[in-house]
Amino acid sequence: MADPNALYTMWGGANDIFTYAALAGGGFITPTQAQQLTGLSALTMVGLVDTLQNAGAQTIVVFNLPNLGATPYAAAVSAQASFAGLTYAYNETLDGGIATLDD
Repeated sequence: MADPNALYTMWGGANDIFTYAALAGGGFITPTQAQQLTGLSALTMVGLVDTLQNAGAQTIVVFNLPNLGATPYAAAVSAQASFAGLTYAYNETLDGGIATLDD
């Protein structure tokens, strides 16, 4: 049971994006697969928020990811556009999923 008077924060997904981008950059998965997996990661976060909400949490702050294309790592591997695109896909999927949850 979650404390209904507590403030909960949820922030995740960046490590997933770094992993999927690296796998795509190495040729282990396609860019399309990286985007699909990024969407699944966002939906997993939506599921975690839903679980917390169903456990009684009343106030949940869910953070979007910053533009991972602007990180030093993205620049070092010359993948700014890929990281930015995956960040956008994650945030859009997360926001859309959160919007479907009960208030």
